[in-house]
Amino acid sequence: MLTFGGMRFARGPLTAGQRVVLENGVGHLHRAAQVPPGVDLAGVSAAVYALVCRHEALRTRFPGGGREQVVDGAGMLTLRMCGDVAEARAAVTTDPFDIVGEWGIRVGVVCEGGVPLAVVLCMSQLAVDAQEASQLADELCALLRGAEPHGQPLRPLDKV
Repeated sequence: MLTFGGMRFARGPLTAGQRVVLENGVGHLHRAAQVPPGVDLAGVSAAVYALVCRHEALRTRFPGGGREQVVDGAGMLTLRMCGDVAEARAAVTTDPFDIVGEWGIRVGVVCEGGVPLAVVLCMSQLAVDAQEASQLADELCALLRGAEPHGQPLRPLDKV
C-alpha cells in the first residue's frame, strides 16, 4: 500500500473528453512495464509513487457520478502482487472503476521469488486516453531505470 499526501487538492468541471467518456461508457486501458534487473520492490514502489504524484489525472475521482472532477491531494493506492502478467492484468482490469471513490489507476506488480519483474498499470478512460496511457507506461519505465520524467504532467483541470 502506498500512502500519498501533501499534493494539490482541486475540484472543477469535467473536460469535454471526460463528458464524452461518461456518455459512452467508462472503460479502462492497461499497459505493462518491465522492471529492470536490480530494481527491488522498494524501487518499484518509489517509481509508482513518483508517477502518481506527478500526474493529477491518476488521482482524480468523479463525485456525484460524474458531475465534477476532484483531484485528491492525499490518499492510498494498493499494489497488487501477482505471479505473472496475465494474473496481474486480471487483478487490475476485472472490475469496473468506482469513479466516485477510486482513483483512475490500479497497479499490479509481477514478482517471482520476491523479485519484481513487471508492473501492470490499469487506468480509467476518465483519467487518460490511449496515447496518455502509453506515455505513462513509458514514463514508469524511465522512473524504474532512475531517469527523470519528461514532458508535462497530466492535469485534467487545466483543460477546462
